[in-house]
Amino acid sequence: MEIDVTEFFNAGGHMDYSASRMEMGRDAGVITWRNACEASAEYCLLDTPDKLDAVRRYFRGFGAWSDEELAAKPDRELNALLLQFIAGDIREFSDDVSEWDWEAYRAEAATGSISGNLFEGEDNRVYFYIGG
Repeated sequence: MEIDVTEFFNAGGHMDYSASRMEMGRDAGVITWRNACEASAEYCLLDTPDKLDAVRRYFRGFGAWSDEELAAKPDRELNALLLQFIAGDIREFSDDVSEWDWEAYRAEAATGSISGNLFEGEDNRVYFYIGG
């Protein structure tokens, strides 16, 4: 499934949602999770039952959460977790989206050095692919 992430992508400041201990200190995980939860209402990407189901399937594939844990997770937290994943994927290529180079991004994704889950649609919007 393709999720429109244009507003989140263009907002910048993705380090607020995905950062290392080196960047933010030992509480980086707590800080970025809190930030993602707070931003979840503003950047509500999972606005349909189909999107919620798709993201549960996507996260299930990581093996980090059981079906029961994912089913019990509030929608706001699933959205926050997705924001963190998207921010991480953005940051693995560039912290400055104002100078984003889609051709270079696709080339790096083709080599497997980055995830390649982001893409620019024909409508000039930015999407994140979740699926298998």
